Amino acid sequence: MMKRVDSRTAYLILLICFSIVLSGCGLDILEPATPNEVTDVEYIIVENGEIGLPLTGFNDLNPLLVDNIDYFYFNKLIFEGLFDYDSSIQPIPRLATTYMLSDDGKRVELYLREDVKWHNGETFDADDVVHTFNALISANSEGYLYKLLENTVRGPVDTGFMKLRKLSERSIEVEFKEPLSNWKDLLTFPIVPASTGSSVLLRDGYEPVGTGPFKFREYIKYKEVVIDSFADYWGGEPQISRISGKIFEDEELILTAFETGKLSMARSIGSDWDKYEHIERIRFLEYVSDEIELLVFNHNSEPFNLMESGYLKRAIMLGIDRQDIINKVLLQHGTQSDSPIHPQSYLFDPSTAQLGFSIDRMRQELSESGRYEINMETGRVMDIIDQEELTLDLLVNPESKTRKVIAERIREDLGNLGIGVNIVHPEPLKGETMDQAFLRMLQNGNYKIALVGFSVSAVPEFSSLLNAVGWNNSNVDQAEGFESYFGSSYSDWDEAAKFDNFSKLQRAFAYEIPAGSLFFLNRSLMVDNQISGPLEPNFYNLYNGLEKCFLTFSTD
Repeated sequence: MMKRVDSRTAYLILLICFSIVLSGCGLDILEPATPNEVTDVEYIIVENGEIGLPLTGFNDLNPLLVDNIDYFYFNKLIFEGLFDYDSSIQPIPRLATTYMLSDDGKRVELYLREDVKWHNGETFDADDVVHTFNALISANSEGYLYKLLENTVRGPVDTGFMKLRKLSERSIEVEFKEPLSNWKDLLTFPIVPASTGSSVLLRDGYEPVGTGPFKFREYIKYKEVVIDSFADYWGGEPQISRISGKIFEDEELILTAFETGKLSMARSIGSDWDKYEHIERIRFLEYVSDEIELLVFNHNSEPFNLMESGYLKRAIMLGIDRQDIINKVLLQHGTQSDSPIHPQSYLFDPSTAQLGFSIDRMRQELSESGRYEINMETGRVMDIIDQEELTLDLLVNPESKTRKVIAERIREDLGNLGIGVNIVHPEPLKGETMDQAFLRMLQNGNYKIALVGFSVSAVPEFSSLLNAVGWNNSNVDQAEGFESYFGSSYSDWDEAAKFDNFSKLQRAFAYEIPAGSLFFLNRSLMVDNQISGPLEPNFYNLYNGLEKCFLTFSTD
């Protein structure tokens, strides 16, 4: 039954507020106690509460020049784009409402929301979009748009690839030099008001003004960024009234602050977040990160420059029990994938999986190669032509303890199936770090196989990965099938055709194996359980849904 909480009760709750996790809960109004359907515990919904979120050192507050992942996540509470990604990493309208695409896929007319206000009270319109776009073009390689182009357009970045002009106060036209399947991704950049004028790319002294659910209040350098709920937000005023972004030197200090109740949320480091399960106030929201573990093959060196290398690569991938590694090394916090398309993406096609652990299929690939066979006496895989046992060097950076263990498990799996694996560590030159030595060996081609990590983009594409691993078309028989799907995958703007093209691309990736996709690493957003609501973190928007969340306190 609905009831008000008197001032003495409110004061008691206020004391409780200071004694637990959240800093500064301004309790203007308390909603009535409500029974919890699962535990029958009553809780009180608190309005106008404050939470603390983590930040690490960043250069400035300008969203168009953001270069820090923690501030990128925080920024999404302040700024919005014409499009943004939903939980399936599909771009959907945000400040745009509807659009019309021309028959040739080169022009799109977008209509803007009419109910949007800037945090300074001005009305959002087409001039703001044009102003932001022009600023990003002038920023060139320093700006947000350049990074989007880099991840979207195959080949050298050309800022003339797209043009944008105002049609009316509520509509704009975007023209592309050529059709592009990922055109919506290019329109996810944050919009800033035209009233910022020439200060739009200002670094020092920039004061954020956005259209998002929270508005900028103050920035205390090296200490915190404070934002307040925006009463006129087009999606409805958030119930959490204030967020303090507290700045720390590193992730370890963030976790310490979270453990001691000085922060309301924190990202996990690594896979071992289960160690926090004993802390009753914490709940864990697991998501698939953008980090993928890969086996990179040196296609310029034997045996991976040979015609039979496709059979060998498939045999290697089939001989690694990836799910067992996920269970035992990553503590079940990983997601197996045969290609770098993110498993939560709307373009991910699970039917394209071909490389599940299979001893029989592994042996079949070796047999069909015509070059490799298993010596029945020794159990070792033999190169028939060279008359040698097959032994491969696996380059691993020992700075990553997890990667070292993964490499040892790969050696064990393949060793049990007759393929010898030598784990090789970089040897730094004078003045080099281990990371630098590892990178040098990769760039110089001083390896057979290397275990590496790679971060994928929200934009579904393969080009940056292929460039990074040195894949080329020198072996026509090897590259022909995979490369043939590239053009249509990046130019077909029809959504059904796009999914079909990317499905074929994933299938081809798993067969040609330009790089061996092992698994994506899962991460966790650790949240104080007094924050309730539809919080659904993903690697692109860690605080997805926070604007609809609220604070609760148990009366138990």
